[in-house]
Amino acid sequence: MAEDLSMQVSHDTRVRLIRKEANTADQLVRILGVDNWSYRRGKRYGTLLLNLETHRPIDVLPDRTAATLAKWLANHPEILVISRDRGGEYALGSRQGAPQAVQVADRFHVVRHLAEVLERSFHRHRHLLKHIHLPVTNENAIPLFVRYARPDREHRKKQARDKLVERYEAVQRFVKQGVSHREIARR
Repeated sequence: MAEDLSMQVSHDTRVRLIRKEANTADQLVRILGVDNWSYRRGKRYGTLLLNLETHRPIDVLPDRTAATLAKWLANHPEILVISRDRGGEYALGSRQGAPQAVQVADRFHVVRHLAEVLERSFHRHRHLLKHIHLPVTNENAIPLFVRYARPDREHRKKQARDKLVERYEAVQRFVKQGVSHREIARR
């Protein structure tokens, strides 16, 4: 089993590494990816800009406002396509800063939107779905749903379950020792 050699780093370190790696002066960006990311979830967000042709970070903006994005885009007239989420701020900033660029939804949000539409449609027609009967012509026929054994997936599921049980047991030990809920959560 491979060792996990990853290291925890702060958000400031990540931003510093991205800015160090990204050198926008010598690269022309034709296809730009725009997405937000969290310095502190629910408190403070920034904007991550990616060159989608090279799959490399370009810059990190200090917030996720339309004005900040528009200002950055105004200095990059070579941008032809902007891939972004469905948020209004990035749409407005893209229109203001790069009117020549075509705006497209990024892959994640397209799939997410499709899943939401399918879920609503299935929910709306659930009474009809109960009446669908598939004919069985031959007992030796291949079933519609074939499940393949995935040992790697089963192993990960077992690891996750073991970790969850271990955490639960630790919480129960702390409760028996009289440790406060706040201290248990901190630990």
